[in-house]
Amino acid sequence: MRAFTVIGPSQSGKSSLVDALAGLEGGRPTTLALMGEARLSTCDFMGEPWAAFDIPGGLDNLAMVGPALAASDAAVLCIPPETDAAVLSAPYLRILEDSGIPTFVFVNRIDAATDRISEVISAHQHYCGHGIVLRQVPIREGGQIVGAVDLISERAWEYHDGARSTLIELPKDLAQREQQARADLLESLADFDDALLEQIIEDHQPVTDEVYGVATRALQHHDLVPALLGSASHGNGILRLMKSLRHEVPKVEALHNLPQGAEPILAVASLADNVKHVGKTVLLRAVAEGVASGAHLGGKSVGALTEIDGRTQVKANIRRLARQYGVAGRVHFIRGGKLAGLLNHARSSVTVNSTAAQQVLWRGMPLKVFGDAVYDKPEFVSTQPLREFFAAPTRPDLRAYRDYRRFLLETSQLPGGFYSASGRRQLLRQVVDLILSPEDPYTALIEGHAAPRQHLRLVP
Repeated sequence: MRAFTVIGPSQSGKSSLVDALAGLEGGRPTTLALMGEARLSTCDFMGEPWAAFDIPGGLDNLAMVGPALAASDAAVLCIPPETDAAVLSAPYLRILEDSGIPTFVFVNRIDAATDRISEVISAHQHYCGHGIVLRQVPIREGGQIVGAVDLISERAWEYHDGARSTLIELPKDLAQREQQARADLLESLADFDDALLEQIIEDHQPVTDEVYGVATRALQHHDLVPALLGSASHGNGILRLMKSLRHEVPKVEALHNLPQGAEPILAVASLADNVKHVGKTVLLRAVAEGVASGAHLGGKSVGALTEIDGRTQVKANIRRLARQYGVAGRVHFIRGGKLAGLLNHARSSVTVNSTAAQQVLWRGMPLKVFGDAVYDKPEFVSTQPLREFFAAPTRPDLRAYRDYRRFLLETSQLPGGFYSASGRRQLLRQVVDLILSPEDPYTALIEGHAAPRQHLRLVP
């Protein structure tokens, strides 16, 4: 699996960019919540599995950038199309410089740009020791950016909202500016390739594939930082960015190019977190064979491992784990159905934090919770270890739960549902009363002003 990290200042559209990249081929990406608001999205692109770290912006989250970059092949710095935002990108540019990781700059929300793109790049260059080079120039129409020209292939692309760009003829009024921007790019690349420098001096037109080769080497050696344009929310420029990551970023094998005598790298540990009822968890990227549950890495056992790639099959994993722990005949996977019917034959229930547990408690059934839930109270939820819970589970205090449920129904929980017309009618009947009430439901209940909730229905 190949991996990259998307970082940048707050409100630059990083999460939208990760979602757009992960959804390029129309599949359903797997998303894993990490510490804080960070997340990891996995997907397939052109037959290869990919993972993208989405690190939230803000100085409070800078500590997560380093561990994410350590487990990545490349980074994407997502920036808004504004010169004034350059100072907000400065901490990220310095971290990227120190890491030496191949980096792309993605100028997002290009459709809303008011500043010149060259000025946006120049403002960011002030905070970066490596050259930031534009690989595309925008096509403007009536003051709006409606496409881009690739400066290596010299192909012009027209943007379409929510659809892939189409190849168009290079606008004549853009030809001179494109030639100047391309010359600037080639001169920057020539600083790192003598053959290209020779061609420029002799006024020869370099072959496109050779220029891509030079650009790839400059990226991989962290000599230059290429900048691409687009708009994640409109799906513009996303495919070009993902193809650049695929073709130009070094593959995982690059991690094995170590000095002679150095021990081979088997895995890279990234973000760690403490999960309730589970303990310390570490995101581990395996880069070689031999990484398995119980294996020794760095002199310590890694414990239990759970695979999280984009092709993970829940049913297959449940069956595998059931066989591994010798309970295959006692564990059954049920794809769906009416919960009430299933609970009618159950003796107890285990959940993370699903609201389905409310039905469990209403029946007075023993309940074990592994996440943070509004109903996670000692009167309702078992505090026993899981082994004891399955052997002799403690029941909830049904009288206390009914008082609690009544409080929820009088304040924050409304009868009804989203999945049927009758459920929506029942729900909206109560919502109107709440909106029109001069007091919030908690204050009204505490001060004794709340009218009793009535379960009304229309009768003929």
